[in-house]
Amino acid sequence: MFLPPNSTPLLQPLDQGIAKCVKAAYVRLTFARIRDAIDANPQMSVMESWKNFTIADAIALIAEAVQTVKPETLNACWRPLWRNVVNDFKGFPSIEEEVANIRSIAMAINAEGFFDIAETDLRKHLDHSQQVLSNEELEELTRSSTDSDGDELDGSEDTQPPTWTLKKFADIFQQAQILKDKILEYDPSMERGLVVTRGITEALAPLQYLFDEEKKRQKQLPITMFLNSASPPLEQPATSSGVDNPSTSGKTAM
Repeated sequence: MFLPPNSTPLLQPLDQGIAKCVKAAYVRLTFARIRDAIDANPQMSVMESWKNFTIADAIALIAEAVQTVKPETLNACWRPLWRNVVNDFKGFPSIEEEVANIRSIAMAINAEGFFDIAETDLRKHLDHSQQVLSNEELEELTRSSTDSDGDELDGSEDTQPPTWTLKKFADIFQQAQILKDKILEYDPSMERGLVVTRGITEALAPLQYLFDEEKKRQKQLPITMFLNSASPPLEQPATSSGVDNPSTSGKTAM
C-alpha cells in the first residue's frame, strides 16, 4: 500500500498517544521511586538516589509503564488506520491525569527542582519528540537538589502520635524497599516480580498517606512553637506621682 509523504505519523497507532502515555507513566514511576527511596532513608539526597538507579531498574519501570496502558486505549489508537476495529471510541488517550500525579509526587519529594515544577513544563517535556526520558533530562531535573532534604525531620518526634513516628515510618519503607529489590533480583520472571512488588506498594499506601500527611503537618507547625516564652519585663524604678522626694542638697525650699 502506498502512503503519501509525511503521512506516517498521522496513521501510526503509536503516534496517537501511546508512546506519550508510556513516557508519562515512566516519569511517574521514576519520581515515585526517588520519593520512596528518600522516605526509606531520610538522610539520602535526590542525587544519591538517582546514582543508585541502574539499567535493570529502568527496564523494570519501562515494563511496568507499558502495563499501565489500558486495552481501550490501544484500541482507540487504531482509529486513523483501521476504523472498523475500534469499538466505542471516546477519543485519543490523554496524559492530564498522569501529569497531575507526577506533579503531586514531585511536590512530595520536596527538593529543589521538584517542589516548584509546573504542569506546563511537564506537558512540554512529554510532548517533546515523544522520546523516553533520557539520563541527561532526569539529571537536569535533579542537578540542583540539596543534601538537606532530611533536615525537616530533625527534632520532630516530640510532636508525633504515640503509635507512629517519622523514624518508624522511614524504617518500614526502608525494609519494604529492600524486600522489593530482593524479589526483583531473585525472581526469574520479571512480570511476576513486578506484580508482587506492585502489591507491596499498594498495601503500604495507607501508611504512605499517613507519612505524607505527617510531613505536611510538621511543616505547618506555627513558628511560636519554636520560640521560648517571653521573659517578664524588668521592673522599672518607681517614678514620682505628685509627691516630692526629700531633698538631699541640705537647702530649704524657698
